[in-house]
Amino acid sequence: INRRIETLLGSDSVQIAVTKVAGEERFKLVRRDGSTAKHLSEGEKTAIAFSFFLTKLQEIKEFDKAIVFIDDPISSLDNNHIFQVNAIIKEVFFEHDAGTNQWKAKCKQVFLSTHNFEFFGLLRDIGPTKPTKVRNYLVKRLTPTTSTFMNMPESMAKYSSEYHFLFSVLDEFQKSPDKTDFKVLMHVPNAVRRF
Repeated sequence: INRRIETLLGSDSVQIAVTKVAGEERFKLVRRDGSTAKHLSEGEKTAIAFSFFLTKLQEIKEFDKAIVFIDDPISSLDNNHIFQVNAIIKEVFFEHDAGTNQWKAKCKQVFLSTHNFEFFGLLRDIGPTKPTKVRNYLVKRLTPTTSTFMNMPESMAKYSSEYHFLFSVLDEFQKSPDKTDFKVLMHVPNAVRRF
């Protein structure tokens, strides 16, 4: 766990120590100087939780039959850390078959969700290379309390830049014969702002 935390944070500023409490072993978060780690940043909390999760996965005896879901492992980490997280995911969940020159998952299925387009691009590049083995979805909010899965737009799944997707939204609006169509119109203000 400590090795992973150090990799994610880039330092040993927070570590997990095993201590005895009433005769039982307990985890304690400590700072480099040995003091109890208090007031953790959101990034530190994410790094600790993700490190613990990956360590617990090692206890699965038949990992090749496991179905794993990881919900945005970089949500509170800054962009400098997405490459470390990507490398860890690649190491833990995928292997390269030199004979077929294909990437394949080490577990039965792995689901990864993110709202970071740059991280999505990195993930897309490490997965299996056969399109039938990979599906990309987008979660679309329907109301304040309901959402649905939809197929990811081709422009988003195909290109490695968020700007390609934003351009496709603007281009779709430009080419639309009905500029009042709510489906087309709804995405334009945010796309213009971000583009």
